[in-house]
Parts: sequence; C-alpha cells; structure tokens
Amino acid sequence: VPLRLQLADSLFRSGERTGSVDQYKAALEAIRKEGNEEMEGQILVGMAFTMLQSEDGDGAEEALEALQKALALAEKSGHPGQQMFLQRMIAQAKDRVEQTAGKNKEEDEIVSKESAVPKQIEDTTLMACVEGLVHRAPLVLLMNGTPDQVKCQQSLGVVKALVENSILFDTFDVATKEGEAIKPWLKQVYDCDPKEIPLLFLKGKLFGGAEKVLACKDEGSLDKLLLEGGAKKTEEGEDHPWNGKISQAAECEPRPCDGSHFEWAELGETAGALVELIAKVGPGAWDTKAEALSGRGLKGKDGEELTAELVQKIWEEVAPKVKDRLESNPEMECGHSCNTCPTKDECGLHGALDDW
Repeated sequence: VPLRLQLADSLFRSGERTGSVDQYKAALEAIRKEGNEEMEGQILVGMAFTMLQSEDGDGAEEALEALQKALALAEKSGHPGQQMFLQRMIAQAKDRVEQTAGKNKEEDEIVSKESAVPKQIEDTTLMACVEGLVHRAPLVLLMNGTPDQVKCQQSLGVVKALVENSILFDTFDVATKEGEAIKPWLKQVYDCDPKEIPLLFLKGKLFGGAEKVLACKDEGSLDKLLLEGGAKKTEEGEDHPWNGKISQAAECEPRPCDGSHFEWAELGETAGALVELIAKVGPGAWDTKAEALSGRGLKGKDGEELTAELVQKIWEEVAPKVKDRLESNPEMECGHSCNTCPTKDECGLHGALDDW
C-alpha cells in the first residue's frame, strides 16, 4: 500500500491524474482487505483530492462519493476535526458537481467566460487542496522537490531524518505550479509561513519545519513523537521505500551556505553553534533553538541550562561581530565571497542581520 501511494503521488505530480487515481483505487482495495478503516479514509481523501483537480470537472461525482464514504468512517471513529474538514470538502465537491452540470448545459456561455471557475469556488478548491494534502496520509511532508530529486538542503535534511528513523511519509512538491498556488493558503489555514518549507504535517496538524524535525532527531525523540502522534514505521526487516533513492536535484547544488564556511569557534562553542543554526533556518523560535542546542550538550557561558531568553541574548551579543565578519567579505573555501555566493539568499544570517 505505501508503494502504491508513493506511485499515486508521483503520477499526480507528473500530470498523470488518471494513473494516479488508478493507484489510489488499487491501494484502497488492498487496505479494505486488511480492514484498516483509518487508512481507508485517508486514501479516499487523497483519491478525491486528485479527482477534483480535473479542469473540466470530470470525476467530481466520484470524488463526492469517496468523500461521503470517508465522512462515514470519520463519524464511526469519532474524529470531530476530520468530520469538519470532510464536510468542507464535500461542500466544495458538490459545488464542483453543480458547476460541471451547468457547464454541460450551457457550454457555449461558459466557454466564453475568462474562467469557468468563479473566484469563490476557486478559493474553496485551493483551501480544500491544502487540507486534502495534509490529511491524505498519517505523515505528509511539503517539500521543495521530491525525495529522489530534492531541491533544497532543509528538505534533504528532513527526508534523511525520516528515512533514517524508518518513518513512512507522503510528500508534495511545492516547487511546482500547483505548489505555488497553495502556498498563500498555508498561512491562512495553518498560520505557517511558506518560507519555512519544508513543513511536516502529522495527522493533518502542523508538526513543524526543518528546525524542529532536526532538533528532535538530534535529541533522539523524533520517532517517539511521530509514532505517538499516529505516524507509521516500516515493518521489521522491511526496507524503507526511499532507502537508497534519495538524491539532490541539480538546482540543489552547490550546497547552500549554512555558515559552516566560516570558523565561528572564536565566539565560543555555544554561540558558534547558534550562529550556524541561524544561518540554516533564520532567527526566532528561540525555544526550539534552545532545545536543539541543549540536545547537543551545549550550555551557557557559566554552565547554565539554555532557555529561549538566554539563546536570544547570546545572539544579540554576537550579532554585531557576525555582521562585521560578513561585511568584510572574505573569500570562503568554496572560492566565493558573500557577495558572489550563488546561494546567498538561502543563508539566514543576512536577513537576521538586517536590523543591526
């Protein structure tokens, strides 16, 4: 089943909607034989979401039927959050069915319009797309690229962390036309910044971005947190579907500068590690940074435990020195300076120092 779902996602991303639906149907048949109603509901949602992407509305009635079945399963299992989500998707699917019926009845009139989809329905569709994406598997990673063609270092780190912990996950490539369309809705629906992608969703709820995932991995708590939240692992002795298949896309190279091209030891071990962390993920989220640094056994100058307040204070103390270092524009071991670095925009230090 996991392999069929991976194939369904791959076909969908390549524009093969019919092939993707076929794989969902095969996965659905297999999971019903296993009697796993929770996974059945998730597959129904994924299949319905795929069907609703047809520009001509073909498949809208079948998508509606699938969503109604998923709602019945959610009501049976007593998940009010899933029920509310599915009710919104069902309303959107009904709109699509009515729209398609109207199009067939008055085809000439509709074709003459700039768009066959009214703005309100289009917005509802995009919102449903976002919710459908993050609910279509227990664990869903919105990333730049795909595991076999990763397009950013943060996404690469998260994929590797999940695979190394044998955690099963679904993915969606936001570095596509479809991905760009849903980015604004990530903020509205889940109050998260699309710039923080990759974003990991557990049972339809935001778990966190690269910073949190990698911090949990360093602490050794990643698999425990994800499994307790409902994620699945590979069976004992079974290879992970992405094991040995992870690779970087050409546009992911050269490696974005993460601050490690400079030697920050002069700032102190903890401050130096913090600077490198900010270079990777930017400033803010000081509590998560405190957890990540503490997980590496680091402490304050006087041996005190790291807190959000202390970590922010450390950054404020070293930021002027970091800014002076970057403004001196030294040549790094890669042969570039900050001014000529092809991945300068991906380094969080420059934005973090704008106000200094």
